[in-house]
Amino acid sequence: MAYLRNLQTNDKLHLLTHHTFGRRNDGVDTFIDQAEVSKIHAVIEWNGQAWEIRDLGRNGTWIDQQKLPSAKNTALRTGQTISFASQTKNSWKVENLDAPANLLLGLNDSSITEKLSHYHLLPNSTSPLAALFHCGTRGLWILESHTDNNINSCSNETIVNHNDCISIGDHKWQLFLNTEQQQTLNITDNPSSIDQVAFHFDVSLDEEHTQLKLDHQYETIDLGERSHHYLLLHLARLKAEHANQGVDNKSQGWINNEQLAKELGIDVSHINIQIFRARKQIADEFPGATDLLQRRRGEVRFNCSQASISKGDRIESLCY
Repeated sequence: MAYLRNLQTNDKLHLLTHHTFGRRNDGVDTFIDQAEVSKIHAVIEWNGQAWEIRDLGRNGTWIDQQKLPSAKNTALRTGQTISFASQTKNSWKVENLDAPANLLLGLNDSSITEKLSHYHLLPNSTSPLAALFHCGTRGLWILESHTDNNINSCSNETIVNHNDCISIGDHKWQLFLNTEQQQTLNITDNPSSIDQVAFHFDVSLDEEHTQLKLDHQYETIDLGERSHHYLLLHLARLKAEHANQGVDNKSQGWINNEQLAKELGIDVSHINIQIFRARKQIADEFPGATDLLQRRRGEVRFNCSQASISKGDRIESLCY
């Protein structure tokens, strides 16, 4: 979350991993409209361990009133003041030198600036109305939201890019993309590996408590007990039932959200919340694997090919 503060305007300037300054409006990250500033005057960049600055301008770059050597990297420290081409104009104070991060920049009093996770619930995880996530197969950031409060309204997916504004209710952010998505498990680079994720449900005899573990290759991940695990279990059973009935794979498991709410005995308004939370919990362990729980207009389905249920002494394998 590295940033400078403009000493003339008091605005924050968040740094890209390779951040250029200069007078060439279409060729730099921060435009400085001063005749004495070169078209590409200086660059600040992350070297993998620290931030450095390099002067490229004809009229020089200063740190704390000391002129930098031309075309040589100089380490930055918090508290320093950077000036371009003049020691009295175009000055920035170095306030934060954390490693690069993707951010949601809050644009109003209702919205805080925070680091962006690979599957981010908006406006918060307590009452999610939308999800912002990185789709590894397409290499894009996607905003998933609903057109209104109707549980069966169309689920909209919008591609969002660096500097785009995102509005959810009274909340408003700007998307600041600074790093590529690092995947702890290489699921999205190899779509077939999604089929290697096995869901293991341990449900109590009265079906009031459901624990979930995920197996992937040689790793077992314990997701503990959550209310949305029973929703996943119900969807897994439905898909197995359709498979046993001979329904084709593309059509297996789909269920209307209102019918799902009725069968689970919960209010329809909680379905979206549980779906968002379930997808986030899975994506936190398998970045980019949002397709393990699929959605389309007014419907949802379980999309894993391996699942089993333990209920007391009985173990049930679900066949798809």
